[in-house]
Amino acid sequence: MNLDTAFRSIYGRGPSPEETNSFNRIGKELGIRDNDAIWAIAFLLGHHLDLAKQMPEQIDKLISQSLARYASSIDSARRLAEIDLAATKARIEQTVSQAVVTSAQREIARAAQTVAQVTARKSWLQWLGGAAVVGMLLIGGAIYLGLCARIWEMPRFAGLLRFSESGYTVFHEGERLDKGFGLAWI
Repeated sequence: MNLDTAFRSIYGRGPSPEETNSFNRIGKELGIRDNDAIWAIAFLLGHHLDLAKQMPEQIDKLISQSLARYASSIDSARRLAEIDLAATKARIEQTVSQAVVTSAQREIARAAQTVAQVTARKSWLQWLGGAAVVGMLLIGGAIYLGLCARIWEMPRFAGLLRFSESGYTVFHEGERLDKGFGLAWI
Protein backbone atom coordinates (compact mmCIF):
# COMPACT_ATOMS: atom_id res chain seq x y z
CA MET A 1 0.00 0.00 0.00
CA ASN A 2 1.50 3.31 -1.01
CA LEU A 3 1.17 6.68 0.67
CA ASP A 4 -1.77 8.00 -1.43
CA THR A 5 -3.77 4.78 -1.11
CA ALA A 6 -3.29 4.63 2.66
CA PHE A 7 -4.34 8.31 2.99
CA ARG A 8 -7.44 7.78 0.81
CA SER A 9 -8.51 4.69 2.75
CA ILE A 10 -8.33 6.57 6.07
CA TYR A 11 -9.57 10.05 5.13
CA GLY A 12 -11.78 9.21 2.16
CA ARG A 13 -9.99 11.83 -0.01
CA GLY A 14 -6.65 12.48 -1.58
CA PRO A 15 -3.95 14.38 0.32
CA SER A 16 -3.50 18.09 -0.32
CA PRO A 17 -0.11 19.34 -1.60
CA GLU A 18 0.78 20.69 1.85
CA GLU A 19 -0.05 17.31 3.43
CA THR A 20 2.01 15.47 0.79
CA ASN A 21 5.02 17.75 1.48
CA SER A 22 4.62 17.19 5.21
CA PHE A 23 4.46 13.37 4.73
CA ASN A 24 7.55 13.39 2.50
CA ARG A 25 9.53 15.43 5.05
CA ILE A 26 8.46 13.10 7.94
CA GLY A 27 9.23 9.99 5.83
CA LYS A 28 12.77 11.27 5.01
CA GLU A 29 13.51 12.27 8.61
CA LEU A 30 12.29 8.93 10.06
CA GLY A 31 13.42 6.74 7.16
CA ILE A 32 9.96 5.45 6.26
CA ARG A 33 9.32 4.20 2.73
CA ASP A 34 6.17 5.01 0.70
CA ASN A 35 4.77 1.51 0.89
CA ASP A 36 5.50 0.97 4.59
CA ALA A 37 2.47 -0.05 6.78
CA ILE A 38 3.38 2.55 9.36
CA TRP A 39 1.82 5.18 7.13
CA ALA A 40 -1.60 3.57 7.59
CA ILE A 41 -1.16 3.69 11.37
CA ALA A 42 0.13 7.28 11.22
CA PHE A 43 -2.79 8.35 9.04
CA LEU A 44 -5.22 6.55 11.36
CA LEU A 45 -3.73 8.33 14.37
CA GLY A 46 -3.77 11.63 12.45
CA HIS A 47 -7.40 11.08 11.54
CA HIS A 48 -8.25 10.40 15.20
CA LEU A 49 -6.32 13.55 16.14
CA ASP A 50 -8.40 15.55 13.66
CA LEU A 51 -11.58 14.01 15.04
CA ALA A 52 -10.44 14.84 18.60
CA LYS A 53 -9.80 18.43 17.51
CA GLN A 54 -13.34 18.63 16.14
CA MET A 55 -14.88 17.18 19.32
CA PRO A 56 -15.02 20.40 21.38
CA GLU A 57 -16.78 22.18 18.53
CA GLN A 58 -19.25 19.31 18.12
CA ILE A 59 -19.73 19.08 21.87
CA ASP A 60 -20.36 22.84 22.03
CA LYS A 61 -22.80 22.55 19.13
CA LEU A 62 -24.66 19.63 20.77
CA ILE A 63 -24.70 21.40 24.14
CA SER A 64 -26.06 24.56 22.51
CA GLN A 65 -28.77 22.56 20.75
CA SER A 66 -29.60 20.71 23.96
CA LEU A 67 -29.73 23.95 25.96
CA ALA A 68 -31.92 25.56 23.30
CA ARG A 69 -34.35 22.60 23.45
CA TYR A 70 -34.21 22.72 27.26
CA ALA A 71 -34.87 26.49 27.29
CA SER A 72 -37.73 25.99 24.85
CA SER A 73 -39.26 23.26 27.00
CA ILE A 74 -38.77 25.41 30.12
CA ASP A 75 -40.54 28.31 28.37
CA SER A 76 -43.38 26.01 27.35
CA ALA A 77 -43.67 24.66 30.89
CA ARG A 78 -43.57 28.22 32.27
CA ARG A 79 -46.35 29.33 29.89
CA LEU A 80 -48.45 26.29 30.84
CA ALA A 81 -47.81 26.99 34.53
CA GLU A 82 -48.83 30.64 34.07
CA ILE A 83 -52.02 29.58 32.30
CA ASP A 84 -52.74 27.04 35.04
CA LEU A 85 -51.96 29.64 37.70
CA ALA A 86 -54.33 32.14 36.07
CA ALA A 87 -57.10 29.53 35.89
CA THR A 88 -56.50 28.50 39.50
CA LYS A 89 -56.46 32.14 40.58
CA ALA A 90 -59.75 32.77 38.77
CA ARG A 91 -61.33 29.70 40.43
CA ILE A 92 -60.07 30.82 43.85
CA GLU A 93 -61.32 34.37 43.30
CA GLN A 94 -64.71 33.05 42.22
CA THR A 95 -64.90 30.72 45.22
CA VAL A 96 -63.81 33.47 47.60
CA SER A 97 -66.24 35.97 46.11
CA GLN A 98 -69.07 33.44 46.37
CA ALA A 99 -68.09 32.75 49.97
CA VAL A 100 -67.98 36.49 50.71
CA VAL A 101 -71.37 37.03 49.08
CA THR A 102 -72.87 34.09 50.98
CA SER A 103 -71.34 35.30 54.23
CA ALA A 104 -72.56 38.84 53.59
CA GLN A 105 -76.06 37.56 52.82
CA ARG A 106 -76.07 35.55 56.05
CA GLU A 107 -74.88 38.55 58.05
CA ILE A 108 -77.47 40.80 56.40
CA ALA A 109 -80.21 38.26 57.15
CA ARG A 110 -78.98 37.97 60.75
CA ALA A 111 -78.89 41.77 61.10
CA ALA A 112 -82.38 42.08 59.58
CA GLN A 113 -83.67 39.44 61.98
CA THR A 114 -82.09 41.26 64.91
CA VAL A 115 -83.59 44.57 63.76
CA ALA A 116 -87.00 42.90 63.38
CA GLN A 117 -86.75 41.43 66.89
CA VAL A 118 -85.68 44.76 68.40
CA THR A 119 -88.44 46.54 66.51
CA ALA A 120 -91.01 43.99 67.67
CA ARG A 121 -89.76 44.34 71.26
CA LYS A 122 -89.98 48.12 71.02
CA SER A 123 -93.41 47.90 69.44
CA TRP A 124 -94.60 45.55 72.19
CA LEU A 125 -93.14 47.86 74.81
CA GLN A 126 -94.80 50.85 73.16
CA TRP A 127 -98.16 49.09 73.16
CA LEU A 128 -97.65 48.01 76.75
CA GLY A 129 -96.64 51.55 77.74
CA GLY A 130 -99.61 53.00 75.88
CA ALA A 131 -101.98 50.56 77.56
CA ALA A 132 -100.48 51.38 80.96
CA VAL A 133 -100.91 55.11 80.34
CA VAL A 134 -104.51 54.62 79.18
CA GLY A 135 -105.19 52.42 82.22
CA MET A 136 -103.69 54.97 84.57
CA LEU A 137 -105.70 57.74 82.93
CA LEU A 138 -108.90 55.74 83.24
CA ILE A 139 -108.21 54.86 86.85
CA GLY A 140 -107.15 58.43 87.61
CA GLY A 141 -110.24 59.73 85.84
CA ALA A 142 -112.45 57.35 87.76
CA ILE A 143 -110.89 58.38 91.03
CA TYR A 144 -111.17 62.02 90.09
CA LEU A 145 -114.80 61.68 89.07
CA GLY A 146 -115.52 59.78 92.26
CA LEU A 147 -113.89 62.44 94.35
CA CYS A 148 -115.63 65.20 92.44
CA ALA A 149 -118.92 63.45 92.95
CA ARG A 150 -118.21 63.10 96.65
CA ILE A 151 -116.98 66.61 97.16
CA TRP A 152 -119.57 68.40 95.12
CA GLU A 153 -122.27 65.83 95.16
CA MET A 154 -122.85 66.31 91.56
CA PRO A 155 -126.36 65.35 90.55
CA ARG A 156 -125.09 64.30 87.19
CA PHE A 157 -123.36 61.24 88.69
CA ALA A 158 -126.08 60.56 91.21
CA GLY A 159 -127.55 57.78 89.08
CA LEU A 160 -124.22 56.14 88.43
CA LEU A 161 -122.66 55.98 91.85
CA ARG A 162 -123.53 56.97 95.39
CA PHE A 163 -121.43 57.43 98.44
CA SER A 164 -122.80 56.77 101.87
CA GLU A 165 -121.50 57.84 105.22
CA SER A 166 -120.97 54.26 106.36
CA GLY A 167 -118.48 53.56 103.55
CA TYR A 168 -120.82 51.56 101.36
CA THR A 169 -121.66 52.35 97.83
CA VAL A 170 -125.24 51.80 96.98
CA PHE A 171 -126.65 51.62 93.51
CA HIS A 172 -130.24 51.34 94.53
CA GLU A 173 -131.55 51.99 97.90
CA GLY A 174 -131.09 48.86 99.98
CA GLU A 175 -128.53 47.06 97.67
CA ARG A 176 -125.00 46.72 98.85
CA LEU A 177 -122.52 46.33 96.00
CA ASP A 178 -119.14 46.89 97.57
CA LYS A 179 -117.48 47.79 100.80
CA GLY A 180 -114.34 49.92 100.86
CA PHE A 181 -113.60 53.33 99.60
CA GLY A 182 -117.15 54.13 98.89
CA LEU A 183 -116.88 53.96 95.12
CA ALA A 184 -118.29 51.38 92.81
CA TRP A 185 -118.75 51.19 89.07
CA ILE A 186 -122.07 50.12 87.81
